[in-house]
Amino acid sequence: MIRTWKRDWAIVYNMFNEKDNQGFG
Repeated sequence: MIRTWKRDWAIVYNMFNEKDNQGFG
């Protein structure tokens, strides 16, 4: 369960980073 949560959090974190990069870029 923790692993799944970690993976989901990583996906959301990556998506958030991509959005930030697009906004700054």
